[in-house]
Amino acid sequence: LRAHEHRTAAGLFALLVLFAASGLVLFADGHCHGGAAPRPDEALPLLWIDQPPPPLLLLLGAGPDAPPVAQLADFLSWDVHVVDHRPAYARAERFPPRARVLMLRPETLCQHLRLTDYSAAIVMSHHYPSDLAYLRELAAAPPPIVGLLGPVERRRRLLAALGNSASAPGTGIGE
Repeated sequence: LRAHEHRTAAGLFALLVLFAASGLVLFADGHCHGGAAPRPDEALPLLWIDQPPPPLLLLLGAGPDAPPVAQLADFLSWDVHVVDHRPAYARAERFPPRARVLMLRPETLCQHLRLTDYSAAIVMSHHYPSDLAYLRELAAAPPPIVGLLGPVERRRRLLAALGNSASAPGTGIGE
């Protein structure tokens, strides 16, 4: 039984209740046995749950379109960190309770966060200089997936301004 095959903690709990109610016991040898409790000389019952951490999403920009993205990620049981340098937007009450909201300057991301810990990052401040600074930081230590919200022409301008750092293999930017 692997917990990551089940999408929610409630679903996993329900499955465990059904598993226990059926009289099945999972032993350390990996075999399921029904009915009677083990004899003293048998292996002790063991349920091994391999549960990887939830994906970690980094939202770079906390404008009006960021809370719905954070809510959707939270609904999917992702952990969400939101970064913005603007005090009016970087407010925890605008986001799901589990979201971590940070007020940081875009050019200081690598100083405060280990960007390679994130499963994905979405650049969405809609402020050209901030988005360019976010992308420069991400190019230095990219998560596996980097998304950029905005028109195609704006993306082209940002990638051109990034130069070679945007097209370096493994950066996830411009690929």
